[in-house]
Amino acid sequence: MVSRLEIQRRICLFSPKYSISGLPDWLTANATAGSLAAGAQAAVTLTVNAHAKPAGTYMNSEDHVRYVLDFAARHGLHPDFAIYEPGFLRAGAALARAAGTKAPIYRLMFCNVIAVGFPPKPYALAAYLALLEEEAPGAPWMIAGVSADIRSLIGETVRRGGHIRVGLEDAPLGTKANNLKMVEEAVRMVRDHGGEPATPAEMRQALAAAV
Repeated sequence: MVSRLEIQRRICLFSPKYSISGLPDWLTANATAGSLAAGAQAAVTLTVNAHAKPAGTYMNSEDHVRYVLDFAARHGLHPDFAIYEPGFLRAGAALARAAGTKAPIYRLMFCNVIAVGFPPKPYALAAYLALLEEEAPGAPWMIAGVSADIRSLIGETVRRGGHIRVGLEDAPLGTKANNLKMVEEAVRMVRDHGGEPATPAEMRQALAAAV
């Protein structure tokens, strides 16, 4: 099984946010023209989350999520869910099934400084993967973090056929490392555990095969 490395400046995945007024004009225009759907390489990010930090909560309501899932279904896009809590995985899988989208990509988010969801611990990854197997067996998934060091999970992610997001968000707050250093380290770790970062063509093929 090849472990694929998703760097912060994504090659294969678009992750636009959306507002109450709807999706960005450029996204709608490109999807309608078929630019994004080609090669099954685009993804719409639905960040269905609520950050448990003082004086700050943001969430996407169900009607907003359904709106974007309908857009993804009409244009043949793979939704990309940011999973901050187990309930997000269950709700996202159910809503995606109802909308008839292509297989969503489940981005398992681990947090340390922010008191949300799971910390980057082996038991947490195991719990997410057990739930994913029940709700969306065979769906593509990746690990990511918010001010969290996810390196301890890379080995098991490679072994289980997952993907890895790498970048400044996926590192402890205040890190002195830069994106290049973190990508180089992640590549070494993936290879040390028997994986190999995928090419853009391999990523497109993997997404195209996801149902």
